This record gives sequence, structure tokens and C-alpha cells, in this order.
Amino acid sequence: MEHDPSAVLLQLPKEQSRWLMSRRRLASRAIGLAALAPLLSGVLLVVQAWLLAQVLHRAIMEGVTREVLLAPILAIAGLIVLRACLGWVGERAGASAAETI
Repeated sequence: MEHDPSAVLLQLPKEQSRWLMSRRRLASRAIGLAALAPLLSGVLLVVQAWLLAQVLHRAIMEGVTREVLLAPILAIAGLIVLRACLGWVGERAGASAAETI
């Protein structure tokens, strides 16, 4: 027989049940951010991979100079930093939601 966690809420006094539900509502923003940050980071990873492929193609196949490729290379570095920040934000939001709940 499986354990039903919602059955425990039915056995709690009303004020405790209300308090637990308010905790969940307070944590909903952090939960949403914890879910959204990795998804956005994944989209940026695709953009980063595309940019890297373009830079490598232009450098190897077309023989473009480093000065011309500097802007896309800096964009790749910026994406790496942005993805690291999103990872940190997602971790903090998840920890905050867990603490709130």
C-alpha cells in the first residue's frame, strides 16, 4: 500500500493546515524560478554552441582573422558567464523554496 502525503493534511488541525498551505504559496515564486533558470540556461547553451560553430567555421574554413572574430568570441564568453549566473540563481531559488516549505 502506498503512502498518501495529502492524507496527513486531513489529520492536521485547521490552523496547521492553513499555515502549511501558506508556506507553499510563499515558495511558489522561488519554485518557478528554480525551474525556469535551468531551462533558460539550456536555450542559451544551444545559442552558445551555434556561435562557437560559426566562429570555428569562419576561422578554419574561411581564414577570417582574430580581430574579426573578437566580437563573437566575446559573445560566447558572455553567454558562459550568463549561464553560470543562471545556474547560481536556480540553485539559490531551489534552496530558498526548500527552506520556506
